[in-house]
Amino acid sequence: MPIDEIKKHHLISVFDPIWRTKHETAKRTLGRVQEVLELASVLDYIDVNPAVFKRQVAFGRVNSKPRHHPSLEWSLAPELWQWILVHDVPEDVRQMLMAMLLTGKRTKEVRMTHWSDVNLNQLIWT
Repeated sequence: MPIDEIKKHHLISVFDPIWRTKHETAKRTLGRVQEVLELASVLDYIDVNPAVFKRQVAFGRVNSKPRHHPSLEWSLAPELWQWILVHDVPEDVRQMLMAMLLTGKRTKEVRMTHWSDVNLNQLIWT
C-alpha cells in the first residue's frame, strides 16, 4: 500500500487482533510504525501521521500484569561467572556481560557508554 494511502483505520485493523493478546509487542511495533510515518511526514510524503491516535479509544482498555523474570539465586553467582568465562561468545559480549553483572547497569547503559563517562583513576562511572 502506498504510504500516502495509509489511514488510521488500516492501522487499527492490523493491530486490533493482537492488541490484547500480545500487548507489549503490539505497542512497541505501533511505536516503530509511528516513527516511520513521522519521518514520512517530515519529508512531506504525507500530511498527517495516521499512527497518532488515542490507543485506549481505538483498542479499549488493556488490563495486563507485568510478568517479572526470576533473579539468579545468589549462591549460583560464582557458577554463572565461570560459565561466562568459558562460554564461546565474542569477547566484547563477554566483557559487556561482566560489566553489567559487576555494576548493575542495564544493557543499554553499558552499550551506549563512552570512555568519557569512565574515570579509571577514581574508579567512577557517570
